[in-house]
Order: sequence, then structure tokens, then C-alpha cells
Amino acid sequence: MPLRLSGPLHPKFSLQSAVPRPPEVLPFFNRTPSSLG
Repeated sequence: MPLRLSGPLHPKFSLQSAVPRPPEVLPFFNRTPSSLG
């Protein structure tokens, strides 16, 4: 059971972990193209 729950939970945790990370990555990517521009 824990293995089956780990499956669906992993993808959910990954999305949640990515949510708080995008805000920091978005500004970084925005500065990258600006510097290249």
C-alpha cells in the first residue's frame, strides 16, 4: 500500500515543490534573456 501511495504522492509532491521554486526561477530566467538581449 505505501508503495502505491508513494507513486501518486511523488508526482504531487514534485508539483508542490516546483510551485515555490518557479517564483525564484522565473525572475532568474527573465534576467537571463534581458542580459543576452
